[in-house]
Amino acid sequence: MGESSTATPDAPPRHAPRQRLIWAFSYLLIGVGGGLAVLVELAGSPRGGHMPFLVLTAAFVASDLVIVRIYHDAHSHAFSLGEAVVVVGLLSARPAVILAAQLVSMAVVLRFVRRLPLVKIVFNLGSTSVAVSAAAGIFRLVGDGQVTHVRTWVAAVAAVSLYAAVGALAVSAVIAISRADLRLRGVARMFAYGEATALGNGILALIGATLASLSWALAMFVLVPLSVLVVAYRGYINQRRRYETLDFLYQATTALHEAPNLDDGLISVLEHAREALRVQFAQAVLFTPAGESVTSVAAVDDVRRVSMSPLEDVVTVACRQALADMNGATILDRKVPSHARLMDMVRTRMGVAVPLVTDGALAGVLVVGERLSDLSPFGAEEAKLVTLLANQVNVALERGALEASLSQLIELERKLTHQAHHDPLTGLANRTLLQTRLLQALAEPDAAHAVLIIDLDDFKTVNDSLGHAAGDQLLKVAAARIQSAVRADDLTARLGGDEFAVLLNHVGTATNAAALAAKVVEELRRPVWLEGREVAVRASVGIALTDPSHAEVGDVLRDADMAMYRAKGMGKGRYAIYEASMHGEVSRRLELSAALAHAVDHDELSLVYQPIVDLVSGQVYGVEALVRWKQGDGALVGPSDFIPLAEQTGLILPIGSWVLNAACRELARWHRHVPTAGDLMVSVNISARQLVEPGFVDEVRAVVARHGVNPGNLVLELTESVLIEDTPAVTNTLGALRAIGVRLAIDDFGTGYSSMNYVS
Repeated sequence: MGESSTATPDAPPRHAPRQRLIWAFSYLLIGVGGGLAVLVELAGSPRGGHMPFLVLTAAFVASDLVIVRIYHDAHSHAFSLGEAVVVVGLLSARPAVILAAQLVSMAVVLRFVRRLPLVKIVFNLGSTSVAVSAAAGIFRLVGDGQVTHVRTWVAAVAAVSLYAAVGALAVSAVIAISRADLRLRGVARMFAYGEATALGNGILALIGATLASLSWALAMFVLVPLSVLVVAYRGYINQRRRYETLDFLYQATTALHEAPNLDDGLISVLEHAREALRVQFAQAVLFTPAGESVTSVAAVDDVRRVSMSPLEDVVTVACRQALADMNGATILDRKVPSHARLMDMVRTRMGVAVPLVTDGALAGVLVVGERLSDLSPFGAEEAKLVTLLANQVNVALERGALEASLSQLIELERKLTHQAHHDPLTGLANRTLLQTRLLQALAEPDAAHAVLIIDLDDFKTVNDSLGHAAGDQLLKVAAARIQSAVRADDLTARLGGDEFAVLLNHVGTATNAAALAAKVVEELRRPVWLEGREVAVRASVGIALTDPSHAEVGDVLRDADMAMYRAKGMGKGRYAIYEASMHGEVSRRLELSAALAHAVDHDELSLVYQPIVDLVSGQVYGVEALVRWKQGDGALVGPSDFIPLAEQTGLILPIGSWVLNAACRELARWHRHVPTAGDLMVSVNISARQLVEPGFVDEVRAVVARHGVNPGNLVLELTESVLIEDTPAVTNTLGALRAIGVRLAIDDFGTGYSSMNYVS
């Protein structure tokens, strides 16, 4: 039987009374169909059938899955070989078996294949039960069960005709209930299509059954052409639907471009959408830029409508959020709370929604809903079509501005491209652009290129002591100086933090690369004025020349990075050229770093004390605490190996705290047990990282108080590199240390620029 659909989705917010009538009508059909089935079964059958229930059910499932849909007006009618299966059942099975087989097959297909709402499933089951029972009753009254008798043919034709008529009447009734505007012309066409199809299927089934009674081979002459005909017609229908879709998109685009204003263009597009998707309404809701109201442009039934309403009455913040969370076209489901709010906003019971986005911001929503004809709910094909429509609307919303400012768009694209490949602080190339250019350089195997990795020494000290604004200013100065030191065709980049890189194009030899690196070091060595103070800047530079062994960009950057760390280990403020032996050094450095962290956590460090002697009297008046590291296997690691590593990894802070605490504890013990050690002093080396660490002064005060040490007996030795920074943070920290009585001294004084202001 042809399965026709109506606009009867679940849980309508708008037509609840009609929905209840549809449910009541469906239950009535089930009751009538059940009653007729009982009467027919009690009356008996003109021929006792023996076709198994499962075989007949499978035949009905196959006929339900292979359907052909014909559209007319706003409705459609779906035809299958169901009537043929009904005729076969009437000839070879009891009425109860036929009814049960078709109801089971229909319930399975509609629920699990087409996923129809429950009300549609119940309606189809009710109308089918009436149609099958009526057809079985006519066949019993007229036929004699002999397939070769004319009387049986007449009975079968009358049965399938009544079967189709009952289905068409049921569909017409439910359309009238759901829409209250039953169109007689559409009903007449529905009857005509239904009767023609039913009669054709019935006669084909009778011919096949007659031939099968004579020979199954003869029956194949009917089944094969029939199958080919169905497949060919389905292909034709699918091709026609694709053509209609393309025509719809063309018409929609033309309407948007030729409309005198946006409202007229949108309404025209929405009317095309209603026709193409066979829905009751299509609506575009546009948020105004101020966000205080929305403009609703809709085509509902045959009525055009443009309105503006306050935002509070139409859409809530939660609904906006629901739209923002949607990723493309979304089939609305009332069980989802955010979908329910949107469905209430546009007053629909079923539909597809697509957010409208312009300039990256949510501009509104496009909704189509209330299917008038299709049995199946909205699916991927409809969602794709609505998405294409939404894209056209987005273009229409932006078209005016884009046409008026094409040059601005080009400029915007240029700016976005520049931003994607350049550092926003310094204006230099970023890592992405450097890697792209370096990849191009590696594609020239016969050309000699080089990469410099440049790291500003002690940048964190400046950043922490003078603030991030001063740190940013230092980075800008460093960027300008690096760029001025290299050639015009070289690419200077900021990799992040205080790390820079330079791609030296066609540099030739390592000597040439070293000369440019030396120039960079010299440029960065010049003092910089920050926050009214002179700050010394140094940099460590690593050099790596490209060669065939560099298969990837990362290989070159890795080698240059290794060379940079070699330069730092050599005393900073210098450059180093990559050598193959550095791989081993890096591995050793990583192992040593992990072992040092373990040593700090497991008390593998110790102190030795170097006497400080008065050259005049020859008396020992103090000692210098020197940290030593004896690994678990007994191996000693020299301070020159692990102290720079501790500085680089940040372990210098816990090490410095441990040394300060251990030295003061030992000094207190000497004062208690050695009578001549009452005025003995202990000197402890302090790193730059400790000096700018917040709370360092409080830590010193707490340590001397904990061990009962006179602050005047504690000497903190500072490297001269700390003093030449002359920053407010350093000045304040040194002043606070002097205030609590701690003595200060300069370690290795006179090897560089001395700042006499700090010497007490």
